[in-house]
Amino acid sequence: MHPECNPDVTELADAVLSTSGMVEYARTSSANEFIIGTEKGLVDMLQRMFPDKTFHPIYNHKSCDESCVCPYMKSITIGKVRRALEQGTHEIIVPEDIRRKALKGIERMLALGRDT
Repeated sequence: MHPECNPDVTELADAVLSTSGMVEYARTSSANEFIIGTEKGLVDMLQRMFPDKTFHPIYNHKSCDESCVCPYMKSITIGKVRRALEQGTHEIIVPEDIRRKALKGIERMLALGRDT
């Protein structure tokens, strides 16, 4: 479960984890089936990453609507990022070692975009 889930849900969970924690848990667990308490996008991603495992979403719980899309995870949009970059607002400063690692990924994505 994500920690943002309702307390009555997290109390039943075997693990309450961040998104990256859920991915690592699925990667290292010997279990083959998981009930996932997060939004649909992560459930779909886990199924693609680990096709030999089965992931069951909790869409029918009262804390989720039918699509189980988290409005908070969807609050950052490409338009908002663009506007922040254009206007120079919401500056985030990261340590240099993280910036260098992130830059490599961004440069790879841009190169892939140029190749298509």
